[in-house]
Amino acid sequence: MKRVLFATHSPYFIGGEKSMWDLILGLREHFEIALLAPDGELAEKARKEKLKVFILPLQNSTIWKTKRKIVLSIFKSQLPKILKKLRKIVIKFDPHLIYTHSMKMHLLFSLFFLRNRKKLVWHFREIPSGISKYIFKFFSIFPDRIIAVSNAVKKFFPFKNKVTVIYNGIEVPEKLEEGKIKKKRFTVLTVGNIQYLKSQDIVLECAKKLKDFDFWVVGDAIHPGEINFKKRLIKKIKDENIKNVTLWGKREDVFSFYSECDIFLHIPRAREGFGRVVVEAMAMKKPVIISNIEALPEILGEAGLVTNLNIKDICDKILLYYNNRDLMKEMSERGYQRYKRLFTVNRMVEETLKCLIEII
Repeated sequence: MKRVLFATHSPYFIGGEKSMWDLILGLREHFEIALLAPDGELAEKARKEKLKVFILPLQNSTIWKTKRKIVLSIFKSQLPKILKKLRKIVIKFDPHLIYTHSMKMHLLFSLFFLRNRKKLVWHFREIPSGISKYIFKFFSIFPDRIIAVSNAVKKFFPFKNKVTVIYNGIEVPEKLEEGKIKKKRFTVLTVGNIQYLKSQDIVLECAKKLKDFDFWVVGDAIHPGEINFKKRLIKKIKDENIKNVTLWGKREDVFSFYSECDIFLHIPRAREGFGRVVVEAMAMKKPVIISNIEALPEILGEAGLVTNLNIKDICDKILLYYNNRDLMKEMSERGYQRYKRLFTVNRMVEETLKCLIEII
């Protein structure tokens, strides 16, 4: 059986890691799979599934703490130690293919001496900006295949012939926890890491204008800059006495929130290579409002409403749904049918399997 090493620098089980996990479970009957990751909730899930796990060295170093600052992180003094350890892992597991799932791992395993002549696949989920944009365009020479999660991501790369678009697959839990979460009135839900790019501050402004609606924010801050942003949100809620916003933090039962809400709102400012939470809402038959950012219109199609980041326009879209229940029902059904057609886990696994068989 061919061996595949999945590699990420993230210890968390959120967003892209959830899609990677579904992919690992779907491919494990076709390949011998190992996971390379920092110790944390993702590695722990892999251990419980009896997967082979290699723990990243020095995962608490600045290389892993630094978010998005690719150049800064690559030239830290810990790098030689990390490369030495990673090479030992590659030699020990001896994979036929290395499958990277995070931007820093894409760069590291592009190094030939570290890959040890193994095939390399990048699973690319983001649209880089700033100086990292130029770094990734150059380094895209090295992978044998790039799997992009959307056409918006594919457009970023100069070598289109080596890029395959495979949408993330979403699986809805068979059973939801009932009774723990109950809405009191018309409720607007947003889900995602708390950070400036996800625009939770704009959600608060909408809540101030739509006082008769409740706004639920599910998700938490992870990195230092995000934690400071969360503190500003909490202070704003307190100082301006915004009573119709609830910050729920990170929740394992997130699909229960989808089930209970009336509208799903996802209005990031930038860097949306896919928008997993949008598909989750579609799968739960919820009417969706998105910002007109990067991949989001591609993912939603004609199954929801698109807004700019103007607070009045966002509120108008919410009121449009509220005052037209037939429209809510129509968009909910459109979204669900689009989810079943394009965004199932089975489809993601089948298309990825076909791609990997072509390579190895």
